[in-house]
Amino acid sequence: VSKEFCGGTHVSNTSDIGVFVIEYEESIAAGVRRIQARTSIGGYQLLKKREGILANIRRQLSLSSYGEVFDRLKSVLADRDALKKALEKLTVKMGNLMSEVLIQKFEVYDDINLLAVYLKGSKRDALLAIGDSLKQSVKDYVIVLVGEDENQYPIVALCGGNALEKGYKAGVVVRNVASRLGGSGGGRPDNASG
Repeated sequence: VSKEFCGGTHVSNTSDIGVFVIEYEESIAAGVRRIQARTSIGGYQLLKKREGILANIRRQLSLSSYGEVFDRLKSVLADRDALKKALEKLTVKMGNLMSEVLIQKFEVYDDINLLAVYLKGSKRDALLAIGDSLKQSVKDYVIVLVGEDENQYPIVALCGGNALEKGYKAGVVVRNVASRLGGSGGGRPDNASG
């Protein structure tokens, strides 16, 4: 084990170091870690800064003591996880409902069921759910779904059945659509996004 402690050569007595507070640690090479720490007044200032952050968190959560922060954090994270699961279920349900509407919009071209739609306000996860639902309802398909997410336009393309045999590739479709929207993308022949 190799150790290096920088600081002893810069003080007249080790008691000058005083408080020792680790600021961060990082990897600087394979198998080598560096610990950055502050000592003396710098260490005290770092502790006060952290105390201020904790006090701000306590105020934001309307807690009466610092001891409550950890329990509230666990509760908030549990709520977040529950909301995330509920959102995933709702996204799948929305995809199924949206696909019932979109199934009527397929057009046949070259014996392929083709659907290309812009779904304003739909994020990538919603597009994937809609696409998964649609591909269960048709065969020999090329599906292109474009959504909108904070000034970005997520794209999902799906190809299946005869479409793949005829050379249609979702990755190529996504690259072509994405390039027109100033983006990029790619993926497998049957499923791609950008």
